[in-house]
Amino acid sequence: MRITNGGNVGIGTTSPSQGLHVVDAGIITSEFESSDNSSSLIEVSNNAGLDAFFGVAGGNLVLRHDDYTANHFAMDSSGNVGIGTTSPDHLLQVESSGNAEIQAQRASGAGVLIQAQSAVGVVGTNTNHRLDLKTNSSTRATISTSGNFGIGTTSP
Repeated sequence: MRITNGGNVGIGTTSPSQGLHVVDAGIITSEFESSDNSSSLIEVSNNAGLDAFFGVAGGNLVLRHDDYTANHFAMDSSGNVGIGTTSPDHLLQVESSGNAEIQAQRASGAGVLIQAQSAVGVVGTNTNHRLDLKTNSSTRATISTSGNFGIGTTSP
């Protein structure tokens, strides 16, 4: 470990370029190593026994929570982000052993859900709001909260 005159701290390097600069130099203990060949990892813990792990695994940036086996978030070298997967094929890929879900919700407003189930894909709302389909910033079709479908109207 090295602390420079400028206050930078280096672990595994003698010339740290940031406030904390960690380079894996064989300092990772087996406690932190996993089947995905982690090459560097930082653990952050609190007094309640909760742990977070941040590092590089299999060439991807990974974030884990409270265990050593599952990468909950990964970003690969092309910028693809995976939640529940360490090898995302798209800009954002969400995987789950159950239903994979993405929800966008305005605080105290409509929530839009995209869900992948075992035999069907779902797009809709889990809130008491209609669902609109838009092109060129204009609503083209609407599904009301009662299930009525309208084309060219927002009040079917």
